[in-house]
Amino acid sequence: MKPTRLYIKVHTKTGMKYFGKSIKKDITKYHGSGKYWKKHIEKHGKQHIQTLWISEWFYSENEITKFCQNFCKENDIVNSIEWANLKEENGFDGGKLPDYALQSISNKLKGRTKEQYQYLKVAAEKKSRTMRDPNGTYQKKSRHKIKKWLDSLTAEDRKKILGHAVSEEQKLKLSLDRKNKNKNNCERVRKMSETKKMQISQMSEQEKKEKLGRSKGMKWYHNDNLKMCKTILPEHVEIGWNLGRKKYEN
Repeated sequence: MKPTRLYIKVHTKTGMKYFGKSIKKDITKYHGSGKYWKKHIEKHGKQHIQTLWISEWFYSENEITKFCQNFCKENDIVNSIEWANLKEENGFDGGKLPDYALQSISNKLKGRTKEQYQYLKVAAEKKSRTMRDPNGTYQKKSRHKIKKWLDSLTAEDRKKILGHAVSEEQKLKLSLDRKNKNKNNCERVRKMSETKKMQISQMSEQEKKEKLGRSKGMKWYHNDNLKMCKTILPEHVEIGWNLGRKKYEN
């Protein structure tokens, strides 16, 4: 392997940290190559990046891998919201995907034909162009096409395809809710949500029952006579309660 050093970067504005490796001589000018980390510094500014620590040179794969495994395990960098690493670093090939991620990729690829692969590849390229230039020509054309398609749908078809329409009152509530959130908060909440989903997916059925309680599987029901709404397990619904959430005036 080429002589390699490890480093820790921190974004002083948000407190987010990143653990990585590099063969460069001057690591202080190198920002890092992590996918989530690069998006983070693009949003919050690369001028706020500082180098917290740089290791000595490693010349052996076994030594650097052992060091990285211990460091990743001790700091839990994949699951911790303090670290931007999406996978464990091993020091020589850009990191190793965790087992749950490898299993997820394997499940998605099973039974995929060449036609499906080509379709998804084209869709990913279009999405990439949109993300790079959200207000560009491609995005503007797409907005027009989507609006035209939505206008062509009947109210019944729209509900069947897209679900219930969001009312103006709901839009206002969402708008007011977002006003108190900044980009940093949203990113942290998103990462926490992904971590929670990952933890739940690794639980056994017994652990889910013990830790999540009986809220799993409950649905909203309303009673017009009592003018009440509450969540109930479908098997415990009594006469007079109808599926769906409803707002009653006092």
